[in-house]
Amino acid sequence: MSKATSTLVRKAVSLGLVCQEECENTCISPGSGNAVWCLTYRNGLWVLQVRGVPQINFSSAEAIRFLDRVASRSAKAGHGVPQHVAGE
Repeated sequence: MSKATSTLVRKAVSLGLVCQEECENTCISPGSGNAVWCLTYRNGLWVLQVRGVPQINFSSAEAIRFLDRVASRSAKAGHGVPQHVAGE
């Protein structure tokens, strides 16, 4: 795992998200059975998937900003771990 990926995983864990490694891929999600999104690391990029459909590729720095934004919006709304992506 690269340094940037390790940093992102640590950030996600600090925000209360679940990180799993499967078949050399790292997946970050809210962790609940009804979570609609996840970030998956593939071929050097983070792929945001919403309901299983790839939406956008992020660099590690962009993925960290995405997680910060989702966590910030969730905190403002008074929720715990973010379950949705803004705009849904």
